[in-house]
Amino acid sequence: PLDGRAKLVISLGQFRPEKNHALQVDAMAMLKAQGSSARLAIIGSCRNAGDEERVQALRARIREHSLQDAVEVHVNVPWQELRERWLRSARAGMHTMWNEHFGINVVEFMAAGVIPVAHNSAGPKEDIVVDWDGRPTGFLAQTAGEYAEQIAKIMAMPDRE
Repeated sequence: PLDGRAKLVISLGQFRPEKNHALQVDAMAMLKAQGSSARLAIIGSCRNAGDEERVQALRARIREHSLQDAVEVHVNVPWQELRERWLRSARAGMHTMWNEHFGINVVEFMAAGVIPVAHNSAGPKEDIVVDWDGRPTGFLAQTAGEYAEQIAKIMAMPDRE
């Protein structure tokens, strides 16, 4: 059930280029243009100066889309905060890496009751976001429009879903 969960989408992962965080910002821009009140928290770790530069570029992209009120970036969040503040309150989790071998963050979403919207490729598609007893366990997407559409569906679900 989605009882008590905010209109919040989370993203978990290192700030590496292949994670495609820009696609997440673009999807949120589309949602906001549709009048959605959903928010996105991009949560990840930085390994080096290159990752820190990617975070700055991501924050610039958020400003370019005028999404400062809808998208936040959090770096090196402690596990307890991740679990207590973010995983317990989010409705949806966004995964945008193409052709990822597995996608442990998608499993972490599901274990916490967060509905995943994962990239429609490789491990998430083949092994994780699959029907169970004839019911979906999450959603798959590839484009910003597809991500926005799937997130809108999740945000519109009743709390008892």
